[in-house]
Amino acid sequence: MVFNTINKKKIGVCIITYNSQEYFEKLFYSLPDHKYDELVVVNGGNPYDKIYKRMNGPIKWIQHEKNKGSGQSRNDGLEYLRSRDMDYYFIIEDDMVILDENIFDKYIEANKVSGLQYFCYASNAWGVGPRFARTPRMKVQYTENITINLYQHCCNEFTFRTKELIDKVGNYNPNYLSMFDVDNIKRISDWELGNPFWYSPDLSDSDSLINNNPDAISRMNPDGSRDSKLQDDAKLFHLLHGKFVWQTEELSRSQVIEKLKFIKQCKMQATP
Repeated sequence: MVFNTINKKKIGVCIITYNSQEYFEKLFYSLPDHKYDELVVVNGGNPYDKIYKRMNGPIKWIQHEKNKGSGQSRNDGLEYLRSRDMDYYFIIEDDMVILDENIFDKYIEANKVSGLQYFCYASNAWGVGPRFARTPRMKVQYTENITINLYQHCCNEFTFRTKELIDKVGNYNPNYLSMFDVDNIKRISDWELGNPFWYSPDLSDSDSLINNNPDAISRMNPDGSRDSKLQDDAKLFHLLHGKFVWQTEELSRSQVIEKLKFIKQCKMQATP
Protein backbone atom coordinates (compact mmCIF):
# COMPACT_ATOMS: atom_id res chain seq x y z
CA MET A 1 0.00 0.00 0.00
CA VAL A 2 1.27 3.48 -0.89
CA PHE A 3 0.47 6.07 1.75
CA ASN A 4 0.37 9.83 1.55
CA THR A 5 3.45 11.38 3.08
CA ILE A 6 2.46 15.01 3.76
CA ASN A 7 3.82 15.36 7.31
CA LYS A 8 2.92 11.66 7.66
CA LYS A 9 -0.72 12.64 8.02
CA LYS A 10 -3.38 10.50 6.43
CA ILE A 11 -5.93 11.45 3.80
CA GLY A 12 -9.38 9.90 3.64
CA VAL A 13 -11.74 10.15 0.66
CA CYS A 14 -15.47 9.49 0.75
CA ILE A 15 -17.54 9.18 -2.42
CA ILE A 16 -21.31 9.61 -2.19
CA THR A 17 -23.19 7.85 -4.98
CA TYR A 18 -26.82 7.18 -5.79
CA ASN A 19 -28.11 5.25 -8.82
CA SER A 20 -25.37 6.69 -11.04
CA GLN A 21 -22.86 3.96 -11.80
CA GLU A 22 -21.68 5.63 -15.00
CA TYR A 23 -20.96 8.90 -13.18
CA PHE A 24 -19.35 7.05 -10.30
CA GLU A 25 -16.97 5.20 -12.60
CA LYS A 26 -15.76 8.39 -14.23
CA LEU A 27 -15.03 9.92 -10.83
CA PHE A 28 -13.50 6.73 -9.44
CA TYR A 29 -11.04 6.32 -12.30
CA SER A 30 -10.09 10.01 -12.12
CA LEU A 31 -8.97 9.73 -8.48
CA PRO A 32 -5.18 9.88 -7.98
CA ASP A 33 -5.00 6.51 -6.22
CA HIS A 34 -1.47 7.05 -4.89
CA LYS A 35 -2.39 10.35 -3.28
CA TYR A 36 -4.71 9.19 -0.49
CA ASP A 37 -4.80 6.50 2.17
CA GLU A 38 -8.40 5.37 2.61
CA LEU A 39 -11.42 5.30 0.32
CA VAL A 40 -15.00 4.69 1.40
CA VAL A 41 -17.93 4.63 -1.01
CA VAL A 42 -21.45 5.12 0.33
CA ASN A 43 -24.13 3.98 -2.10
CA GLY A 44 -27.61 5.13 -1.14
CA GLY A 45 -29.27 3.63 -4.21
CA ASN A 46 -29.37 0.30 -6.01
CA PRO A 47 -26.27 -1.93 -5.85
CA TYR A 48 -23.87 -1.63 -8.79
CA ASP A 49 -23.13 -4.58 -11.05
CA LYS A 50 -19.35 -4.78 -10.66
CA ILE A 51 -16.67 -4.75 -8.00
CA TYR A 52 -14.20 -1.87 -8.02
CA LYS A 53 -10.60 -2.19 -6.86
CA ARG A 54 -7.80 0.20 -6.01
CA MET A 55 -4.16 -0.33 -6.90
CA ASN A 56 -2.90 0.96 -3.56
CA GLY A 57 -5.36 -0.26 -0.98
CA PRO A 58 -8.82 -1.60 -0.25
CA ILE A 59 -12.16 0.11 -0.74
CA LYS A 60 -14.72 0.18 2.03
CA TRP A 61 -18.13 -0.09 0.37
CA ILE A 62 -21.20 0.87 2.39
CA GLN A 63 -24.42 -0.19 0.70
CA HIS A 64 -27.63 1.24 2.14
CA GLU A 65 -30.65 -1.02 1.89
CA LYS A 66 -32.81 2.08 1.51
CA ASN A 67 -32.10 5.72 0.76
CA LYS A 68 -31.09 7.35 4.05
CA GLY A 69 -30.49 10.78 2.55
CA SER A 70 -27.40 12.77 1.67
CA GLY A 71 -26.63 13.86 5.23
CA GLN A 72 -26.63 10.35 6.69
CA SER A 73 -24.64 9.01 3.74
CA ARG A 74 -21.93 11.57 4.45
CA ASN A 75 -22.00 10.75 8.14
CA ASP A 76 -21.54 7.04 7.47
CA GLY A 77 -18.53 7.81 5.29
CA LEU A 78 -17.05 10.23 7.81
CA GLU A 79 -17.48 7.79 10.67
CA TYR A 80 -15.66 5.07 8.79
CA LEU A 81 -12.78 7.39 7.96
CA ARG A 82 -12.66 8.57 11.56
CA SER A 83 -12.41 4.94 12.67
CA ARG A 84 -9.35 4.71 10.41
CA ASP A 85 -7.84 7.76 12.13
CA MET A 86 -7.64 10.06 9.13
CA ASP A 87 -6.30 13.60 9.48
CA TYR A 88 -7.83 15.11 6.33
CA TYR A 89 -11.27 14.32 4.92
CA PHE A 90 -12.53 14.84 1.37
CA ILE A 91 -16.17 14.17 0.48
CA ILE A 92 -16.96 13.98 -3.22
CA GLU A 93 -20.29 13.46 -4.98
CA ASP A 94 -20.35 10.96 -7.81
CA ASP A 95 -20.96 13.49 -10.60
CA MET A 96 -17.58 15.17 -10.22
CA VAL A 97 -14.31 14.53 -12.09
CA ILE A 98 -10.79 15.10 -10.76
CA LEU A 99 -8.57 16.97 -13.23
CA ASP A 100 -5.30 17.29 -11.31
CA GLU A 101 -3.65 14.50 -9.34
CA ASN A 102 -2.32 17.05 -6.82
CA ILE A 103 -5.76 18.27 -5.80
CA PHE A 104 -5.62 16.84 -2.27
CA ASP A 105 -2.11 18.18 -1.66
CA LYS A 106 -3.16 21.66 -2.77
CA TYR A 107 -6.14 21.89 -0.43
CA ILE A 108 -4.04 20.58 2.45
CA GLU A 109 -1.34 23.15 1.69
CA ALA A 110 -4.02 25.86 1.71
CA ASN A 111 -5.08 24.67 5.14
CA LYS A 112 -1.50 24.81 6.37
CA VAL A 113 -0.85 28.39 5.25
CA SER A 114 -4.26 29.88 6.09
CA GLY A 115 -5.47 27.84 9.05
CA LEU A 116 -8.86 27.43 7.37
CA GLN A 117 -10.14 23.94 8.09
CA TYR A 118 -13.03 23.81 5.65
CA PHE A 119 -13.10 24.32 1.89
CA CYS A 120 -15.82 23.68 -0.67
CA TYR A 121 -15.57 23.76 -4.44
CA ALA A 122 -17.53 26.74 -5.81
CA SER A 123 -19.12 24.65 -8.56
CA ASN A 124 -22.51 26.00 -9.61
CA ALA A 125 -23.47 27.81 -6.41
CA TRP A 126 -25.46 31.03 -6.64
CA GLY A 127 -23.42 34.07 -7.58
CA VAL A 128 -20.03 32.37 -7.90
CA GLY A 129 -19.66 33.12 -11.60
CA PRO A 130 -18.71 30.75 -14.43
CA ARG A 131 -15.70 28.44 -14.46
CA PHE A 132 -12.39 30.28 -14.82
CA ALA A 133 -14.21 33.60 -14.39
CA ARG A 134 -15.32 33.37 -10.78
CA THR A 135 -16.79 36.32 -8.89
CA PRO A 136 -15.88 35.89 -5.21
CA ARG A 137 -16.78 38.41 -2.54
CA MET A 138 -13.15 38.53 -1.44
CA LYS A 139 -9.79 37.24 -2.57
CA VAL A 140 -7.03 36.62 -0.05
CA GLN A 141 -3.49 35.88 -1.20
CA TYR A 142 -1.60 33.90 1.43
CA THR A 143 1.50 32.96 -0.57
CA GLU A 144 2.76 33.43 -4.10
CA ASN A 145 0.98 30.23 -5.14
CA ILE A 146 -2.06 30.15 -2.86
CA THR A 147 -4.98 32.56 -3.15
CA ILE A 148 -8.30 31.76 -1.51
CA ASN A 149 -11.63 32.98 -2.82
CA LEU A 150 -14.51 33.64 -0.43
CA TYR A 151 -18.04 33.19 -1.77
CA GLN A 152 -21.43 34.12 -0.37
CA HIS A 153 -22.86 30.73 -1.30
CA CYS A 154 -21.39 27.28 -1.73
CA CYS A 155 -22.06 23.77 -2.96
CA ASN A 156 -21.39 20.45 -1.24
CA GLU A 157 -20.17 18.38 -4.21
CA PHE A 158 -16.53 18.50 -3.11
CA THR A 159 -15.53 19.48 0.41
CA PHE A 160 -12.41 19.35 2.56
CA ARG A 161 -12.24 19.38 6.33
CA THR A 162 -9.76 18.48 9.04
CA LYS A 163 -9.99 16.03 11.92
CA GLU A 164 -9.93 18.93 14.37
CA LEU A 165 -12.92 20.57 12.71
CA ILE A 166 -14.96 17.37 12.75
CA ASP A 167 -14.05 16.76 16.40
CA LYS A 168 -15.19 20.28 17.31
CA VAL A 169 -18.21 20.73 15.03
CA GLY A 170 -19.43 17.17 14.52
CA ASN A 171 -21.06 15.46 11.58
CA TYR A 172 -23.98 16.56 9.44
CA ASN A 173 -27.47 16.72 10.89
CA PRO A 174 -29.28 13.88 9.05
CA ASN A 175 -32.71 15.34 9.86
CA TYR A 176 -32.36 17.81 7.00
CA LEU A 177 -33.50 16.80 3.53
CA SER A 178 -31.37 19.31 1.60
CA MET A 179 -30.00 21.94 3.99
CA PHE A 180 -27.64 19.60 5.85
CA ASP A 181 -24.69 21.49 4.36
CA VAL A 182 -26.05 24.93 5.31
CA ASP A 183 -26.57 23.79 8.90
CA ASN A 184 -23.08 22.33 8.97
CA ILE A 185 -21.56 25.56 7.69
CA LYS A 186 -23.49 27.50 10.33
CA ARG A 187 -22.01 25.32 13.05
CA ILE A 188 -18.56 25.70 11.50
CA SER A 189 -18.94 29.49 11.52
CA ASP A 190 -19.97 29.39 15.19
CA TRP A 191 -16.63 27.75 16.05
CA GLU A 192 -13.89 30.25 16.86
CA LEU A 193 -11.63 28.79 14.17
CA GLY A 194 -14.35 28.42 11.55
CA ASN A 195 -14.73 30.59 8.46
CA PRO A 196 -17.45 33.26 8.75
CA PHE A 197 -20.93 32.43 7.48
CA TRP A 198 -21.59 33.93 4.02
CA TYR A 199 -17.86 33.60 3.27
CA SER A 200 -17.23 30.07 2.03
CA PRO A 201 -13.59 29.44 1.06
CA ASP A 202 -12.25 27.75 -2.04
CA LEU A 203 -8.93 27.77 -3.88
CA SER A 204 -8.79 30.42 -6.57
CA ASP A 205 -7.53 27.86 -9.09
CA SER A 206 -9.95 25.07 -8.16
CA ASP A 207 -11.46 24.99 -11.67
CA SER A 208 -8.18 23.53 -12.91
CA LEU A 209 -8.34 20.82 -10.26
CA ILE A 210 -11.92 19.52 -10.46
CA ASN A 211 -15.05 19.87 -12.55
CA ASN A 212 -18.65 18.74 -12.67
CA ASN A 213 -19.05 15.75 -14.96
CA PRO A 214 -20.15 17.42 -18.23
CA ASP A 215 -22.39 14.44 -19.04
CA ALA A 216 -24.18 14.49 -15.70
CA ILE A 217 -27.80 15.55 -15.38
CA SER A 218 -28.75 17.39 -12.18
CA ARG A 219 -30.65 15.26 -9.68
CA MET A 220 -31.17 18.06 -7.19
CA ASN A 221 -34.85 18.65 -7.95
CA PRO A 222 -35.94 16.19 -10.66
CA ASP A 223 -39.66 16.16 -9.85
CA GLY A 224 -39.98 19.69 -8.48
CA SER A 225 -40.76 18.51 -4.95
CA ARG A 226 -37.52 19.77 -3.38
CA ASP A 227 -38.64 23.40 -3.17
CA SER A 228 -41.72 22.61 -1.10
CA LYS A 229 -39.75 20.32 1.21
CA LEU A 230 -37.20 23.07 1.83
CA GLN A 231 -39.79 24.74 4.03
CA ASP A 232 -39.39 21.93 6.56
CA ASP A 233 -35.62 22.35 6.45
CA ALA A 234 -35.97 26.10 6.97
CA LYS A 235 -38.17 25.51 10.02
CA LEU A 236 -35.65 23.05 11.45
CA PHE A 237 -32.81 25.53 10.93
CA HIS A 238 -34.83 28.18 12.77
CA LEU A 239 -35.60 25.77 15.59
CA LEU A 240 -31.95 24.86 16.07
CA HIS A 241 -30.34 28.26 15.53
CA GLY A 242 -33.07 30.70 16.58
CA LYS A 243 -33.19 32.39 13.18
CA PHE A 244 -33.75 31.66 9.53
CA VAL A 245 -30.76 31.33 7.22
CA TRP A 246 -31.24 34.76 5.69
CA GLN A 247 -31.20 36.27 9.20
CA THR A 248 -27.74 34.89 9.95
CA GLU A 249 -25.29 37.67 10.78
CA GLU A 250 -23.05 38.86 7.98
CA LEU A 251 -19.69 40.16 9.09
CA SER A 252 -18.24 43.31 7.57
CA ARG A 253 -15.21 43.10 5.33
CA SER A 254 -12.94 44.36 8.10
CA GLN A 255 -14.40 41.82 10.54
CA VAL A 256 -13.80 39.02 8.05
CA ILE A 257 -10.18 40.12 7.60
CA GLU A 258 -9.65 40.17 11.36
CA LYS A 259 -11.20 36.70 11.69
CA LEU A 260 -8.95 35.32 8.96
CA LYS A 261 -5.90 36.85 10.63
CA PHE A 262 -6.93 35.28 13.94
CA ILE A 263 -7.41 31.86 12.32
CA LYS A 264 -4.00 32.03 10.64
CA GLN A 265 -2.32 33.16 13.85
CA CYS A 266 -3.81 30.25 15.76
CA LYS A 267 -2.61 27.86 13.06
CA MET A 268 0.93 29.24 13.17
CA GLN A 269 1.02 28.98 16.97
CA ALA A 270 -0.21 25.39 16.87
CA THR A 271 2.29 24.30 14.20
CA PRO A 272 5.38 22.70 15.78
